[in-house]
Order: sequence, then C-alpha cells, then structure tokens
Amino acid sequence: MKDYQYVNYLWNEKHADDLKDDQVKLFLYRSNILGADLRITNYGGGNTSCKTIEKDPLTSEEVEVMWIKGSGGDIGTLTRSGIAGLYTERLRNLKNVYQGLEDEDRMVGLFNHCLFDLDSRAPSIDTPLHGLLPFAHIDHLHPDALIAIAAAKDGEKITQEIWGNTMGWVDWQRPGFDLGLQLEKCLKENPGIRGIVLGSHGLFTWGDTSHACYLNSLEVIERASSYIADKISKKGTVFGGEKRKALPPSQRQEKAATLLPILRSLCSSEQNMIGVAAGIAKEGSVVFATSFAPFIAMRASEQVRMNLGYMNANVKAVAIGSGLSMGFLGNSHYGIEDASIMRSIPNITVVQPADCVEIIKVVY
Repeated sequence: MKDYQYVNYLWNEKHADDLKDDQVKLFLYRSNILGADLRITNYGGGNTSCKTIEKDPLTSEEVEVMWIKGSGGDIGTLTRSGIAGLYTERLRNLKNVYQGLEDEDRMVGLFNHCLFDLDSRAPSIDTPLHGLLPFAHIDHLHPDALIAIAAAKDGEKITQEIWGNTMGWVDWQRPGFDLGLQLEKCLKENPGIRGIVLGSHGLFTWGDTSHACYLNSLEVIERASSYIADKISKKGTVFGGEKRKALPPSQRQEKAATLLPILRSLCSSEQNMIGVAAGIAKEGSVVFATSFAPFIAMRASEQVRMNLGYMNANVKAVAIGSGLSMGFLGNSHYGIEDASIMRSIPNITVVQPADCVEIIKVVY
C-alpha cells in the first residue's frame, strides 16, 4: 500500500473480500470511504457510479446497467436505497433527442425513461456525465486541492504542468447533458487519460474495478495537494498572498455595528425583501426570497403584485408552510389562501415540487 500524506487510505481488504464480487456493494463501499474524508468532497457533494451486466426482466437478455448516487444524496452515507439504476444504452440514446443547451430541463425528466430499477432514487443532473463515459467505476469529486487548481486563472496550464497528457480539461459549464457530451469528447480526443479536471468545478476519475478507481482518485488528489504544498513552501503565499490587510478586531466590530442594522432594515421585512429581490433580478440574477407563506402572500402582497407580477421579475418566492401544511409553527404561520392569492397575479406560477427532479426544474 502506498503511503499518502494529504489523503487517508481507508480501503479495508478484508471488508472488500467479504463483499465478494458484488460490484454495487463495492461501489457503495468506495463511496462511503471517499465521503468520510471532507478534504476529498464536501458533504452532499460529488457523485459515484458503477456499471454492471444484468438480466433484463422483460427480454431476459443481458444489458449494461449504470448504478449512480441519486439526487440529493451524500456519498459518505450512501446506501442501496439512495442510488438509481439506469439502462446505459437508453441513457446514451438520449443523444438522439437532445436539442442543445436550451433543452437541459427536459432532459432531466427523460432520465426516468431510462430506469432499470423501478425502486431507484430520482436520477441527478450529473447522471449523463457518468453514463456517457465508458468506464466501469467512476468518481466525480470536489477535493479541496483540485478545486484550488480548477478555479485558478491558469488552471488548465497548471493541470498540464502537474499531470502532463494524462489528465484532460473541460471548461466550466452548468452540469447537464451537454457537459456529459463535453466529457465524452474530451476522452475521445485524449485517449488513455486517467481523469478530467472540470474548470471551477471538480474532478472526474475512473477505473476498471472499484479499488482501482479508488486508488486513481487518491493518487490524483495526492499529486495535486503535493504540488500546492510545494508551491507554498517555495513562495510562502497562497493565491498571490494578502492583497488588503484586515482591520483590527475592534474596528471590524465597529463597522459591523454600523452596517448590520442597515442591512436588516433592507431585508428583514417581507415587503422590502420582495422589493430588493425584484431589483436584483432585474440586473440579471435569479433570486430566491424565502419566508412563511402568509407573510409572502399577504404581508407582501402589493410588492409581489407590482414588483414581481407586473415587472415579470425572475424571483423564486419560497413559501414555508404553504397550503394545507402541518407542523408546530402556530396558525399565523401557515397559509391556506396563499395559492389562490398568488394565482390571481399576472406572470406568477405556483409550483409545489413533489421530488428532487421537480425542484431542479423549478430552480433552473
């Protein structure tokens, strides 16, 4: 076993042997030990997968199935109930109906048509990133060291400096089907690479077995961490060093005492919150404004009507305790009339997501 300085080698051979040749269990085991080290990926972040040959329940033919972390899961605590199983061929055939970047939202819904396991967790938006690559085991992680390199101004150059031609690079773009196509293209143009760095995003690595994939991930992260440590030891600074000297603690507290009441007055009341949100949205941002349902629908109704409805502002008003909700917040914090009030306002769409897939559609 290789000694690692910046990551922990947690693979237990005896435990792995006990799992026999069950590739799904080995993939779950790999996921859990990767997620146990927060230097490797943040809680809830990253995605892992494996591909196996299964018997189709309708045709009895052997088919390739991809098992992947479902939407909203955490690899450190991932279990069988938290993954999705999809026909790999069906997923890849979605290339035949994909119509470009404006089609991303529709594609997420089509993932359900690729399901092999009917008890699957909702497939995540990262599903095609794994499915369009041919490898049996794949890790998509957000290691601290790789994020530092991927987010650097000259990240692609640094990637080349560290790994040479053994690592690919794909510029940042929103996760989705097209990003999967970009990974597929990168691999085709660079056969033999061991992984791909996603600009300002993270890392993709793979292997023929779960253990080989795990080792590949650790080795890539270790090399990146070593590179950064070496640069710091030589230059003594990180990210170019300190640009502005921090104020003494007493002056920082004085500034905070002056600014925080102003910020609170701007954003604490629902009326002002909606007005500020509409103004920010008009500058091109997608804004989320959150409060209890009756506070948004009634306290801020005039602001919602004028600043969101008639201005057609791209604001997602997230209402807590809407409709016939149950809880312990008290009668004044629940809204029964909220849906009828909001539906009467032009350019307002009322949505109650049923699962993670619908939430993704609302967000994007």
